Amino acid sequence: MKRIVLTHRLETIALLCDGARVAADIGCDHGRLSCALIKQYGVKKVLASDISEISVQKTRTLAAKCGRGENELTAVRRDGLIGLSCGDADTLVISGMGGELIADIIDRNKPLALSCERIIMQPQRGVEELRAYLRANGFAIYDERVIYDGGRYYQILCAAKGKEKVVLDYYPNDFLLVGQMAAVNSPDMLMRYLRHRLHGTKKRLVSANSKKNPPTELIRQAQEIENVISILEERL
Repeated sequence: MKRIVLTHRLETIALLCDGARVAADIGCDHGRLSCALIKQYGVKKVLASDISEISVQKTRTLAAKCGRGENELTAVRRDGLIGLSCGDADTLVISGMGGELIADIIDRNKPLALSCERIIMQPQRGVEELRAYLRANGFAIYDERVIYDGGRYYQILCAAKGKEKVVLDYYPNDFLLVGQMAAVNSPDMLMRYLRHRLHGTKKRLVSANSKKNPPTELIRQAQEIENVISILEERL
């Protein structure tokens, strides 16, 4: 196998692993990212794991096809970060699952997470809950991307121990749907994403209004998104 072709989502995650020595790929699924990190992105060792034994076997098979031994890539069945210790990895990759689950995985081995140089997360949903958890537990998001891949928008966050710095003084600090670094790194994509979310929220709002229950949370979300769009239109 000459080269592993990654989706744009996985390629973005791989690029954010630049400089990693040992990466733990939590929820490795088919193993394409784990193997590509070794083969194409300069990571010296990958600790791949998944709660599914089938996924673990797929990863081992792909690693063998790539000619990678266990000195470079190990694949084991593991529940989150359980069984890993501080110093085992300098980079954590936790992608393709809900934000609340990602927060729970980190929380169950917080000392390890706090010891890592970076945690790369790609939540499928629940990003606001994930941001709130990170802020409340000593993590700072220092890099962030909004991408579009396969007909869907994705947010990819990089965090590490610390306190978030204010980079854009006009960006609302309490807006947890998307962070300020997305406005720095991908402002055009961010605007597209926010308009997409606003459209979806307003559609849900119309449906909720028809059920005679005041949809206060949807109203709040729509107002927040509209406010941030207005700020960004003025600034960018």
